[in-house]
Amino acid sequence: SILQAEGVIHIKDAAKRITDALGIGRIGNRILEKIIDGATYGHRNNLFHHSKDFLYHDANKIVEVRDRSDFDPSLKKIENIAPEEIQKALIDTISMAFSLPESEAISVALSSMGFSRSTEKASVIIGAEIAKLFKEKKIKLEDNRIVIN
Repeated sequence: SILQAEGVIHIKDAAKRITDALGIGRIGNRILEKIIDGATYGHRNNLFHHSKDFLYHDANKIVEVRDRSDFDPSLKKIENIAPEEIQKALIDTISMAFSLPESEAISVALSSMGFSRSTEKASVIIGAEIAKLFKEKKIKLEDNRIVIN
């Protein structure tokens, strides 16, 4: 299944893949509603985990950072990446570098997910995940550089 191969996928990306496979050109509100109903059914029957707008292989929400360099642009939206994957990209980036300024952590984490440049939207989304990691005490600031706590 897609979830076994990829680990986590946004419901809208799953909807696009389903409709593309069925030859349906556009995802209308009714189609999206039916796909969300299917996701709810799959979650209730323990086929996968559905949380907020994301589908996970299971409730552990274990994710791997995926390189989206070769993805179709319609499937390459920062807002459709699970927070857990963004946080893992940040932790991996900071761990490899030992310490980084925030702007560089954002840039390198985005690059690891296959984004060639940092847009304002991407910086805001990644910045929000950095704030969560600070709050959860997974990272800290030393000499204006982010380090693993």
